Amino acid sequence: MTTQARSAEQKTIRSLWGAFVGVVRPPGLSTRTPVEIREYAVERGFPRQPVSYLTKLYRAVEYGRESPDESRLDLARDALSSVRSEEDDE
Repeated sequence: MTTQARSAEQKTIRSLWGAFVGVVRPPGLSTRTPVEIREYAVERGFPRQPVSYLTKLYRAVEYGRESPDESRLDLARDALSSVRSEEDDE
């Protein structure tokens, strides 16, 4: 995988994570870890599996230097859609 492709995928997962955080709106965002944001989201009633998937993938890309392939990004998009659907139901 080229550096440019990896960078584009990292930007995509960062964008998905940012959208997720925007839906969840945790207080004290600047001092919360991704795991704390995941816990907050689940406590607020967002679906555990999609929330956990987004968090795991974000952490793997940001901290583990993994590069998600297109299928993982598609799953992340689906997970975000599930979270957004839950928000619409509130």
